[in-house]
Amino acid sequence: MRLALFLLLLTATAEAEVLTVPVLLERQGQWDAWSKAKKQIQVTGRYRSRIGDELHLQKLDLSFVPQRGMQFPKRLHAGTRLTIFGRISTGGKRPEFRMSRCNVGRPDEDSFQQEFSLISVDKASARYALVDRYHQTAEFYGDSKLEHVLQQGRATTFAQQRSEAGNDPVALWKLIDPGPGFAIDDHLKLHIQFQVMVLRSQKESPGQVLDDLRMYLPGWNQTTASISPKIARAFETEPVAAWGREQEAGQRQLERLLYRQVRLQEITKGVKTDGSNGLELAAVLRKELPEEVETIRDLESGWADHELQSVATLPKRRLEALITLLAEHQRDDDIRSGVDTWLEQQIRRFRDSGLEGEVRVGEEHFYAFERWKQPKHREQGIEWFKKSWQTARKVSPDDAEEIGQRLERLGWTRMHDRWMTLEEVRQLPATDIGRAAREGKVVAGMSPAQVRKIHGEPDRRVRIASSRHVEEVWTYGKRGNSRLAVFLRRARLATLDSARVINVYQER
Repeated sequence: MRLALFLLLLTATAEAEVLTVPVLLERQGQWDAWSKAKKQIQVTGRYRSRIGDELHLQKLDLSFVPQRGMQFPKRLHAGTRLTIFGRISTGGKRPEFRMSRCNVGRPDEDSFQQEFSLISVDKASARYALVDRYHQTAEFYGDSKLEHVLQQGRATTFAQQRSEAGNDPVALWKLIDPGPGFAIDDHLKLHIQFQVMVLRSQKESPGQVLDDLRMYLPGWNQTTASISPKIARAFETEPVAAWGREQEAGQRQLERLLYRQVRLQEITKGVKTDGSNGLELAAVLRKELPEEVETIRDLESGWADHELQSVATLPKRRLEALITLLAEHQRDDDIRSGVDTWLEQQIRRFRDSGLEGEVRVGEEHFYAFERWKQPKHREQGIEWFKKSWQTARKVSPDDAEEIGQRLERLGWTRMHDRWMTLEEVRQLPATDIGRAAREGKVVAGMSPAQVRKIHGEPDRRVRIASSRHVEEVWTYGKRGNSRLAVFLRRARLATLDSARVINVYQER
C-alpha cells in the first residue's frame, strides 16, 4: 500500500509543471483553468513567512496550505529557497495553493557558485549566460547579496578572458568593442584601452597608432612641466601595471608619456643624417612635445653643426638664425669663429673690387658689430673705411669726403697726415695747431688761411715792416669787448700766405 502511494506521488511529481514565482505571476490568468483541471505544479521561490498552517513566498500573494498529514520543514529563514509541489485551488474566497510536499533548497548564491564552477573557464559565453539567468532572480527579489556574487562571477570571467588575450591587442580590443554584452566599468575600459595602445605601439608603426592614441587616451595632449620620477621609471618597465595603480593624474601622465614616445619616433625618423632639417623638426617638437627638451636641443645642435660647415657662404638671414641659436646653446666659441669665417669670406668676395668693394667690406664688419657687439669687428670695419678713404683720395674726392665724414661720426679725425681718435687728439698739447683748429682756437704757427677759417676776415689790419720781416696785427671785435689780436710774421719779400702766427692776445 505504501509503495503504491509512493509511486503515485512520484508519478504526479514527474508530471508537474515546473514554475518559478515570476512565471507563476505572469500566468495568473490560467489559474482557474489549472484549478478545474487539478493540474499538478512545482513552484520554486523564496520563503517569506508562516502564519499558522499557511506558508507564504516572497513576491507572491498566495497562501500555501498543506494537505492533511504533511509536515513543514524546520528552521525556515527569510529568503530560504523552497520547492513546493501541489495544485492551485480557486474555489474559495481567494486562491490558495494546496501543498503535497515542500523541499528546502540551497541559497541561490550557493546554487550559482556550484553551477558556475562546473563551467570550464574557457567557456566565457556559458558563464555569462548563467550569470544573466541568475541576475533575473536577483533583480526580481532585489537581492544585493546575490547580485554581488554575480558581479564577481562576471569579473572573474572577464579577467580570465583578458589574461588569455595576453599580448594580442586585437583580442583585447574585442573585450571592449563589441564587449562581453554587459556594461564594463569605465576605469577598466580605459585600462584595457591603454594596454592595447601600449601593445600596438610596440608592434606597429607610429603612423598606424597615433590617431587612435589621440582618440582613446584622454591624457595624450595634457602637457606637463615635469613627470614624476616614479611614474617615468614605471613607464619604462611596466606601464600597464603602473596605470592600474595610479590615480587619475598619474594615469594622464602615463598616457602622455606613451603619446610622446610614439610621436617622437614618428618625428625623428625623418631626421636627415647631415642634420640639415634639424631646426625644422625641433620647431615641430617645441609645438607638439615641448617636454622633449634634450631631443630638441640635439636636433638644433645638429642643424647648427650643419650650418657651420658652410657658414662662409650663408646669406645674412640664415647667419643670424645660426648665431641666435648658438647663443641660446651658449656655444660662444662657435659664434666667434662662425662670424669671423663669414667676414673672411666677405673680404675675399669684395676686396679686389676697388673702392666700392673696400667700402662694402667695412660695412659688413659694422653689420657684424651692430648685430653681435664684438669690438674687434668695429675696429676692423674702421680700418677698411680708412683704406677706402685712401683709395677714394686718388680716384673719387667726393667719395673721400663722404667717407671722411663717416669716420668723423665714428670718432676719428684726420690730423698730422693720419687718422686719430678723439682721445688721441685730446692728448695733443693745447698749442698743437691741429687740435687748436679743431677747437676753434688760434695758436702760434697757424697760417693766415687757418686764422680766417676760425674767425673770418679781421675787423682791422695793421702792417709793420722792417728790413727783414713784415708783421701784421689782425684785430677782431672792439676795445673793451673781448677784443682779439693776432700777430703774424713773414719774410719781407714773401707772400702773405707764407706768414705764421707768432702771438695771440685776448683782451678780457
